[in-house]
Amino acid sequence: ENVNCAIATCIPSTPAGTRYPSGRCCNKYFECNGGALTEMSCPNGLVFSIAERACIQVIDTKAVCDMQERYVCDVNTGGVGTNTTGCGAYSPDPFGNPCRFLFGGYTINAPQGTMWSQTACSLVFANTDQCGQLQSGSSAFFGAQPADFCNAVFLATFDNGQRTVYSERQQQNLAVAVSTQEARLQQNGLVFDSTMQRPYGYYFFFNNRAIKENTAFRVRFALDQNAPSNRRIDILSNNFCELCPETVSITVTPRGPNQREVTATFLLTNGQSVTTSALINNEVASNELEVTLVFGQTSIYGQVSELSGNNPNSVIQTVNFTPVQKPSGVEVQPNRCGFMLGQGPNSNFLGLIDDFAVFEYCQDINQVLRQQQTIG
Repeated sequence: ENVNCAIATCIPSTPAGTRYPSGRCCNKYFECNGGALTEMSCPNGLVFSIAERACIQVIDTKAVCDMQERYVCDVNTGGVGTNTTGCGAYSPDPFGNPCRFLFGGYTINAPQGTMWSQTACSLVFANTDQCGQLQSGSSAFFGAQPADFCNAVFLATFDNGQRTVYSERQQQNLAVAVSTQEARLQQNGLVFDSTMQRPYGYYFFFNNRAIKENTAFRVRFALDQNAPSNRRIDILSNNFCELCPETVSITVTPRGPNQREVTATFLLTNGQSVTTSALINNEVASNELEVTLVFGQTSIYGQVSELSGNNPNSVIQTVNFTPVQKPSGVEVQPNRCGFMLGQGPNSNFLGLIDDFAVFEYCQDINQVLRQQQTIG
């Protein structure tokens, strides 16, 4: 990765071996030699100390990394524990608990309604109460008759500075891990500004999660008026690191003072990449935009709406994405990272991300819009 940071000075006169911390990984660092920065990894079990500018051993690696809001990256990629399935750094719980799994030797609890499958190398949905996490009579994310239920299975509003994630299907908050780096919880949203180097909101919930047909995405945002023109800016991505090539992307490109081009790209399980976009001219540049995208059975389509600054639930205008066709039965290719808001392989987001929601079993966009009116 390239480092774009004012304090990470690396020029020919910089002393050889000068080290800088990684923005994402607690066990990696960048080293400057001859004016070139190279990403380096600490030996397994060590973390990079910002104070000492060296890899050190600590009692609890995970606790230290959590405190730094960084992650243990690329550890033990040859497999750990009883892993013999070519599942990278993932392993089943050594005590046989299906509600837990290991990543790089660290225990992680399966999100509500799921369990770990080593064969699939993924979290899979639990149709029974095996993990004791499901509501009575509920199978978490799926209704008894899925075709009849278009629900927000994941809703983050950031209201009042909260990281809470709500499931409309379960009618309760989800016990999910949420991590923010640099991005500030303000103005009932996530705020990103130009002083931030690697800002994001990260949801492990979507790690290895299948994105099936009839899934819909909604995200509300207001782009900073000083955002650079004609530069693609990340809103949503699952390209957290090199181990996780991007399969879901929503970006915005300013084309003028009030003009915004919103683009969505999905990498499908058949290897095909599909892209759709919509161009909208805001009546007021500072107004929020609401993006609604449906990953349907045979097409990907949606709309972008400008929302009133006085009433965010009042729509001023709407433009449609150009529909793109996809083969029936083909899904979004999952990867081993979660979803990030505000960062990806393009430019960092600038402005406010108001909320983010994922809906399942939505047969058409009208079902999603009705559901948004109910929960929005």
